[in-house]
Amino acid sequence: MLVNSLIMYSIQTGNFLLIRFTLIFILICCICMKIVEMRINKRQEPYLRIGRK
Repeated sequence: MLVNSLIMYSIQTGNFLLIRFTLIFILICCICMKIVEMRINKRQEPYLRIGRK
């Protein structure tokens, strides 16, 4: 909701830098979440292998 309101506000005011900033911020958040997920998966793999045996 907050992102949508920011984008709508920036479109109304014609401030396209704010749109770019919000989109880049969302992309950075998604990349960080994926990196954290990959690190968690790498930590869990040895335990899963031991559990399967």
